[in-house]
Amino acid sequence: MPKHDKISDENMRSLFIQARGEMAEGKGTEAVHSLSDAFVSLLKMKPEITNAEAKPGAEYVAKEWTEVFSAELQWPRLGANLIPESIEAGDPKIEFEADQFSISEAMMYYEFAIDTAIQYEV
Repeated sequence: MPKHDKISDENMRSLFIQARGEMAEGKGTEAVHSLSDAFVSLLKMKPEITNAEAKPGAEYVAKEWTEVFSAELQWPRLGANLIPESIEAGDPKIEFEADQFSISEAMMYYEFAIDTAIQYEV
């Protein structure tokens, strides 16, 4: 069974199906944009995702622990980056710093986004 079949929300499932199709067609950039839309929608549907505690040892910066949201820690930073201030403001956004994405990069975003959606029973 494909992972997207475990998503009960029809709109969310359609975004994952669209992204998977784009990856199958070799359109990594389009897939990352679709997956970013899916993840932002997921964060808006389930704001508790950003309140989940980070796993111990998840991030150590400049010799001190940083207090960051788990979604920020885990969402891949490959050029489609979650903006921390947007989460704090309650309106999550993703900033695109790369113009193109490979299929392997899209797969990283896909796996993280769909696993998060399944974990939070969307």
